[in-house]
Amino acid sequence: MARTMISPELLEAFLLRFRYQLARGEDTRPGSPVNPTRADLDHELEVIRHELARQIRSHLNQHSLFYRLPIEVVSVIFHLVVHDGTLQDAEPAKEAIKISSISRLWREIATEMCPTLWTKLDALPTPLLDLFLSRSRSAPLEILFTPSAVGRTVEILEFLERVVPHIHRWRVCRIVYDTSPGEQDVLKLLQEASAPAPQLEVLQLNFMVMYDPTIIPLEFLDPFCGITPRLRTIDCDFYVPMSSPIFRGLTNLHLSWT
Repeated sequence: MARTMISPELLEAFLLRFRYQLARGEDTRPGSPVNPTRADLDHELEVIRHELARQIRSHLNQHSLFYRLPIEVVSVIFHLVVHDGTLQDAEPAKEAIKISSISRLWREIATEMCPTLWTKLDALPTPLLDLFLSRSRSAPLEILFTPSAVGRTVEILEFLERVVPHIHRWRVCRIVYDTSPGEQDVLKLLQEASAPAPQLEVLQLNFMVMYDPTIIPLEFLDPFCGITPRLRTIDCDFYVPMSSPIFRGLTNLHLSWT
């Protein structure tokens, strides 16, 4: 719903009338009590002041330098803030949420015009994970589930159930799972949901478990249906048939415990 700006003259006249009513204990609002209390009128005045302050802040913001920047420039700035890997203890999810909470304009740009802010998916709470998947639209995704995800709030299988339907958007997939048992369930889910990954560039799947592959074989027999035309890096510690098409065009390969 559009809001109408209150002119200074109209506001001043309104406040003068309101103060006059306040002094006499009157209230002309529709549906108001016949004999409003001083507390009722004080509350109404506070509501008016709050709305006035909001409108003044909005008006001043529109005259700031930031509001005169092209939307494309603002989007680039937001992207750099969220994905700048040089910042210590940077958490992309928190930075994206923070940016979208500053003002109405920032929220509109961040949520409607800057899908790259929402593409780094780690062990977020499930509702937040779904929100990021929605706001990232069709942008390539970076899937991260590693021990460095401090305060992990979602289990690995629940995480994968959310992100696997978006395999076609995966650009980076780094899953380092350091809890046993569970490796077989992870690989089974990936195997059953395997689909082409045309944008995948980096694949890291490590289970960090010292096991005997002759007793507990970990296999991923048909990863991504063999369709990974952009894949350049593989780091995994389970068996993938060397005849698989995913090995074509690699520039970095690390296999262990196969």
